[in-house]
Amino acid sequence: MTKYKLLSTFHIINYLPNKIELEYFDLTNLRGFRLLLKLIKLLNKINKHDIFLVSNAGSLIMLTCFFYKVISRHRTMIVFWDTLLYRPRGMKSKILTMIKVILLKSVDWFYCNHRDTSGYEKYYKIPKNKFYYIPFKANNYYMLSEIEVGDKGYVLACGASHRDYQTFIKAINVLEYPTKILLPEKEIAAYHGSELSEENIAENVEIIRHNFDSHSWNKYLANAKIVVIPIKKGALQSAGISVYLEAMALGKPVVITEGVSTKGVLTNDMAVIVPAEDSEQLTLAIKKLWEDDEYRNRISSNGKDYALSLGGAKRLVEDILTALCYHFSI
Repeated sequence: MTKYKLLSTFHIINYLPNKIELEYFDLTNLRGFRLLLKLIKLLNKINKHDIFLVSNAGSLIMLTCFFYKVISRHRTMIVFWDTLLYRPRGMKSKILTMIKVILLKSVDWFYCNHRDTSGYEKYYKIPKNKFYYIPFKANNYYMLSEIEVGDKGYVLACGASHRDYQTFIKAINVLEYPTKILLPEKEIAAYHGSELSEENIAENVEIIRHNFDSHSWNKYLANAKIVVIPIKKGALQSAGISVYLEAMALGKPVVITEGVSTKGVLTNDMAVIVPAEDSEQLTLAIKKLWEDDEYRNRISSNGKDYALSLGGAKRLVEDILTALCYHFSI
């Protein structure tokens, strides 16, 4: 049986050893001249493999892949997994987007954990037939048996990527429920597209700047009554998807903003999905979950069933490897 030679920039376990020969290429913690030398070496490595798999590709990797396709006669299949692209805002961002439109033409497949790729298609001119959906997984799946789940009677809003905490604050200020907002330090949150003004915060709201230690993070999730994931309007990527799956896996009812993370993935019986930037609807959603035990338990149960049905890292990696073999063979 012919084995496909796979070069990957992120550590994965080879669950298909009969079909794939896997090599890892480390690009972490490199700067300046060392990074340049590494990228030159990468060009040669790509040329010796059938498939090149990249996770969260940055601009330099995009440039390297484009340059490879220009200079090489060998047709290595290039696949980007979980590519994080942004809506262009401002002149600098628009120019960078136009450059990426050209660079991304070198990519054969975009594997996504979200079905809604309309933003990527619109702003980055990626053809719809280049996208392939692979469901994500709860990052805490492997440790679920170790987590003690309870209900300490608070609403938890959490996460860093493209969070709309301004709308959440407006919504929760109407209510008197104990509330915690869990997010990183200001600089890190801003880097990921989230801001939170700590002015005009009600007394029932506690803001916790967190380092995302997994045990502490899951403890907050496990003890919440309701988990809210407010996402900014217009986010192109699947912001919040890992958090809602973690919360669901712990049996927590989730309220989330409608968007890329939900469209074609979640239904209204798995989570409470609310319109973007609508604080009134968000207030009503939280209030109903808090006060209606039957409704809360139903949403919790359905969400948990869905999250657990996705399995963990093994299922995800197997899906990626299986898709790589299939797409290389056609």
